[in-house]
Amino acid sequence: SSQAWAAAERIVRSEAFLEAFRLRRTDFDRLLDPVWRAKALGRPTVDEALWCARIAVEETSDFVSCVRRAIAFDHATHVNASIAGAIAGTMYGPDGIPPAWWESLLG
Repeated sequence: SSQAWAAAERIVRSEAFLEAFRLRRTDFDRLLDPVWRAKALGRPTVDEALWCARIAVEETSDFVSCVRRAIAFDHATHVNASIAGAIAGTMYGPDGIPPAWWESLLG
């Protein structure tokens, strides 16, 4: 989980990524600054939602726990859970999502 974030940070900070999406390094440096971790209360801002998702991913070891941890921030829960769930889904794969959750989506 911490390793996954480190790998993702290396990618988004790379020149190739920044150039491909026409992004500024300073935007990512500000957004990924660890000072935001302590300020992450779950309010609906990009920086807080990203850090809430990161905390949820780092503090858990399965899909369900990750999504529930993101919801526990108690503000903008749908945003936090969506971001954390997307990341956890890539980490744990489709088998990490409970069958009941899949069935509710299909219904």
